[in-house]
Amino acid sequence: MTINEVLERRQTTGLNERLRFTLLTTPWGSAPTDVVVSCMDFVDEVFTDNTALTYPVNTPTVLGDLITLSPFVPQAVGDINYVAVQFTANGSRYEIYFWVDVTSVVVPTLSPYGTSDAVAALASTWTDNGRWTADTQPTIAQVEAWLVQVSGMMNLALQAHGFDTPIIAIGAVEPIDMVVESVVADLCHAANSQGRFYTERMIEHGISPITVINRQINTWVEEFASGFSKLLVTRHSDTGVPTSFSFSPKRQD
Repeated sequence: MTINEVLERRQTTGLNERLRFTLLTTPWGSAPTDVVVSCMDFVDEVFTDNTALTYPVNTPTVLGDLITLSPFVPQAVGDINYVAVQFTANGSRYEIYFWVDVTSVVVPTLSPYGTSDAVAALASTWTDNGRWTADTQPTIAQVEAWLVQVSGMMNLALQAHGFDTPIIAIGAVEPIDMVVESVVADLCHAANSQGRFYTERMIEHGISPITVINRQINTWVEEFASGFSKLLVTRHSDTGVPTSFSFSPKRQD
């Protein structure tokens, strides 16, 4: 097995953050399979397995060459964690690792639902060989900004229906990702004078894509609200007290 440390080396996280780290396997191989994520606490020169604590949900996903880990759950300020990602690519087994230091509690920033790579798969016509760059129309910066903005609209709709956000529950976050990614893909088409946001009717009547997106997201959340509840996604009672599990914020780095 080949063992390497990531180029970015040491990572940091606040105690109340829930980061979803990503690993691009292209330097080692394409289309990784058999992904296994583990974590060890490093105290007094001794490693102790704490995977069950730091990754209570441990279901990494793969999209092309990109592995996205489940949310990392810090245990205590000052902890030093060794996170290892094992996978198979091009017939070889690899272990890529990185360190995560737990710092004091911080105010988390919004992490968008979905990924720019998934949007590229839906709007590949406008990409550069399947990737957004600074020279594509739209640019990678614009696509990522749209992901954040549409995710914010999704969270507002979810909060209006009493759900804690952002949602990270398995079975619920995947369809949310899909909705956000599809909307952003439509914005990419519109940026190139194509797609449902660039119809003759919308242009003649001055219909804003934001109005359409807002209506679509709110209708979608309302339709699936009961399903989210059955998946034990946190929902508040009228008093604002959580009635089931509580999920903490996440940020994708």
